[in-house]
Amino acid sequence: MPARAGVTIHYEGMAASPAAVTKILAAVTAAAKKNDWKIESASAERGHLERVIDEKNRDYEGKVTGVVIYVAENCEPLHFQFGDDLFMQDFVKTQFAGAGVHVQIIQLFESLRPYFNKLTIYDEGEFWDSHDRALLEGHIQKINSMIDEIKKKNPKAQGPVRLKSGRMVDVIQ
Repeated sequence: MPARAGVTIHYEGMAASPAAVTKILAAVTAAAKKNDWKIESASAERGHLERVIDEKNRDYEGKVTGVVIYVAENCEPLHFQFGDDLFMQDFVKTQFAGAGVHVQIIQLFESLRPYFNKLTIYDEGEFWDSHDRALLEGHIQKINSMIDEIKKKNPKAQGPVRLKSGRMVDVIQ
């Protein structure tokens, strides 16, 4: 049974215009190159994006424009994928990559704000709202301690584990 609890950044936004999508992807690509992050195209003429809006599954089918960034070895992939409706939504677990990577991702989102009509970030590490690195590090340490306790109590428990999708599972028992 997998357990998920790590520090994660949940994000969604409505780009201001089709031109803004182009500017967002250009800025993300530039940041990836500057930071030596791997980047891949994630565009498709016919794609599927899983979405949850107002607590209901509202998946998107259609043209997708975007990229996927691989920020660090122990960080989930960072998806910037927009439908024709100019909306994007996803999450990225930074728990195992550390506070520095988490801060870099938040700074990237901050730099993208002008291109969105609305950008909503829910940061489980609370750095988006507080810019308090000690608070973020405390959250990471708390979760790491919880994972260590689970692994001590159950010798069969393993984690973290990267799934084929690139997502990270804290503990598998």
